[in-house]
Amino acid sequence: MAMREDDIAKAGVLLAGAWSQSALLEGLPDHLYPGDFAEAAAIQTTMAAVIGDEVVGWKVAGAPGPMIGRIFGSHLYAGSAVLPARQAVHRPAIETEVGFQLNTNLPARSHPYERAEVMAAATLTFTFEIVGTRFSNGMHIPDTEYQRLAIIADNSAGAGLVVGPRVQDWRDLSLLDIPIELRVDDGELEPSNPMENRTDPVVTLTWLANELSDRGIGLRAGQYVTTGSATLLREINPGSTAVARFGDFGEIKIALEVG
Repeated sequence: MAMREDDIAKAGVLLAGAWSQSALLEGLPDHLYPGDFAEAAAIQTTMAAVIGDEVVGWKVAGAPGPMIGRIFGSHLYAGSAVLPARQAVHRPAIETEVGFQLNTNLPARSHPYERAEVMAAATLTFTFEIVGTRFSNGMHIPDTEYQRLAIIADNSAGAGLVVGPRVQDWRDLSLLDIPIELRVDDGELEPSNPMENRTDPVVTLTWLANELSDRGIGLRAGQYVTTGSATLLREINPGSTAVARFGDFGEIKIALEVG
């Protein structure tokens, strides 16, 4: 049975409250649980509207597919970030990613965007995606389609973004071959995401522009898009510091305060 519009709204309000109050939900009641990807996306849209923060970018979880989330302005950081201790409740984790910043608008339209058009509209950037969950038993990465629906509703586990080095002259680079290294608390290198699990970031960006366009949503100049992790998901604990290096292009740092 399809969800009623008022139940979609109620689910979005619950998730927005957990986001804004740094709280956790036990889960969504059965009647507020999305039955498909469209309902999960609708709950996320309501969550974003209730939060009321500017949407300054988008995340795509790993590959073109339904796990799209919003980046909110109050959770966007430049170069380095110190996350407030209250965010520890959402079990933050980090992913090093290749991303983009839009230089021009890519508005919703009736015909699809092509790769060359999207490339011309974007500047390469490197990012830390901050991942988190608003559920007490929540997961960052789903094991089942049922879990995936809850994660999509919960902003696809998006919690924030740290943007780092920008590269204007990037279009001849092999983006998947850029060496990306992550260390936490000066420890050993964190494992890389296997190449077979990664997608060409331009393919992901082009797909997102068209997926959002189909929903009547455009990408705006200045917004960021982050396209999937180059290193395996790594939870970060209070008091820890992580540093990512992106070849010769520079580095990003992130820390989580002790409560």
